[in-house]
Amino acid sequence: MRGDTDAMNDLQNIYLNGDDEEGIDPQPEKAFEWSNKSAEAGNVTGMFNTALYYAKGYGVERDLNKAAEWLEKAAEEDEDAANLAPVLRQASKDLNLAEQGDSKAQGRLAKYFMSHASMLDQAGIEDYYTEALYWAKKGADQNDGMALCILGLAYSNGRGVHTDEKTALEYYKKGAYAGDPLAIFNLGSYYSQGIVVKQNLRFAFELTKIAAENGEGQAMAALGKCYQFGWGCMGNMKKAVEWYKKSLEKVYDPELEHKVMVFETIAEDEDYDGEDSNKKLNSSEKEMISKIKLGILQINETPEERKKRLAKESEATKKAEQEKAAKEKARIEAEKKRAEQLAKAREIKKQKEEERKRQEALRKERERKEQEEKRRKEALEEQRRLEEERIRKEEAAKKENIKLIVFAVISLIAGIVVAIVVKSGGTLSSVLAFFGFSIGTFIGLVKAFIIDK
Repeated sequence: MRGDTDAMNDLQNIYLNGDDEEGIDPQPEKAFEWSNKSAEAGNVTGMFNTALYYAKGYGVERDLNKAAEWLEKAAEEDEDAANLAPVLRQASKDLNLAEQGDSKAQGRLAKYFMSHASMLDQAGIEDYYTEALYWAKKGADQNDGMALCILGLAYSNGRGVHTDEKTALEYYKKGAYAGDPLAIFNLGSYYSQGIVVKQNLRFAFELTKIAAENGEGQAMAALGKCYQFGWGCMGNMKKAVEWYKKSLEKVYDPELEHKVMVFETIAEDEDYDGEDSNKKLNSSEKEMISKIKLGILQINETPEERKKRLAKESEATKKAEQEKAAKEKARIEAEKKRAEQLAKAREIKKQKEEERKRQEALRKERERKEQEEKRRKEALEEQRRLEEERIRKEEAAKKENIKLIVFAVISLIAGIVVAIVVKSGGTLSSVLAFFGFSIGTFIGLVKAFIIDK
């Protein structure tokens, strides 16, 4: 019977891979048929292979439950089957839960499909990647950390999508905020290697430490290396050995185990056990760490703790909203008061402006009247001056006329006197004396009656 099952396995292998010499193309259905016959005949290899056919849905409809059953049957004699059986069993359970909308199950299922796509590689890997992305997106929509991390892995490694490190970083960051240890570790790796971010070994160390403290095996080994070489921290071989040992409990590595034995000897001579680092994180890094720790707290809390936390958050939110409402009310009141003050100030300014304009109008009116009064006085003064000038001229003309009259009269008198003297036969002296008397008398009369008047 043993020989028969071996032959069945050989036929399974021929139909799985094809045989060019025999002219046989790969035939998944026939491959599954012979693998299943071998499994039913009790062959462990047949059981394991049949489980893979069911798991990948190759040559038969996919059935994770049957895959788990065959692995469990082979587990007693096959270590690989023993390790893989609980994974398939959990995936089978998660499939039912995921279809009901359980976000954690969706995340775990996405991780299963992403991590086991290479099983039975003849069946291809794309279908598993497609399935992984489908469930990862479902879980990510509900902020499941593992689902977000799987999307990060997909974009980081180009699995089912084009490689995009920036998008991967964003998903790792979201997964870290949701508390997923692997996402936290991968985020730390980006900072450690400077992938699409500035290299920051100090921050990478903190992220790696958080991931390791929360059970991520890869992070434990990486943290041991940080302490060994002083990457982002003070070198500390004792702590390096401690974390290397913890990582070995997660994933056994004989080479690392041998190194740890050597490191322990070195650590015995080390006396440093101080702070991890004297370099402080900046405010944005501290904020990221706080968000990550909050995410871890939320995924690890019990239903009762979650109830208490939500109640506390609700109370805090309510208080914050009340404070916000009070601040808004105060702001509105302040705005109202300010508006009233501005309106009052505008009214006062308006009144002042009106008063200024009124005073300006009064000033202009006063200046206008002063100018009119000045012009009136100047006109009167000019009129007086002209009148005086006219009188002066008249008087001057009068005096000039008088002089002419006096001259004419004197000439007349002189002529008369001369005529009289000559006619009477008087002497020249008597003429002159008579003439002088006549002139004096005439001037005296003119002065008394004309000039003085």
